[in-house]
Amino acid sequence: MSEPAVRAARPLVVEVAKLPAFLRRDFLIALSYRVVFVSDLLGLLVQGVLFYFVGELVNPSTLPTYNGSPTSYLEFVLIGVAVGVFVQLGLSRVALSFREEQLQGTLESMLVTPSSVRSCSTSSTSHSAPLSSWP
Repeated sequence: MSEPAVRAARPLVVEVAKLPAFLRRDFLIALSYRVVFVSDLLGLLVQGVLFYFVGELVNPSTLPTYNGSPTSYLEFVLIGVAVGVFVQLGLSRVALSFREEQLQGTLESMLVTPSSVRSCSTSSTSHSAPLSSWP
């Protein structure tokens, strides 16, 4: 790599290195609300089981094949959930995470750190991405 490319990539590496701290903080906050944490995990499990059994109702011969490889209803659902999570993160989770930071009184202290606003918004929503696959 050329020197300018290395210099341009360095700030990105520094910002990505802060991600574990945000994940740890958000995980500890979620864990402190044990009932909500357990009910979220239980809801995710119930949703997976529900999609599995709905997939059993779908006739496999009606599903398309891609390059000769058959697909399943569960694969269709996983792609739909992934797209839904991406849209939800883009539309609401960033604003919601900043609102939560404001209500907790930590928004100002987070924004005065040497982290960029982009890094703060991305890191603040990274914990909720896996848990936001259901309404």
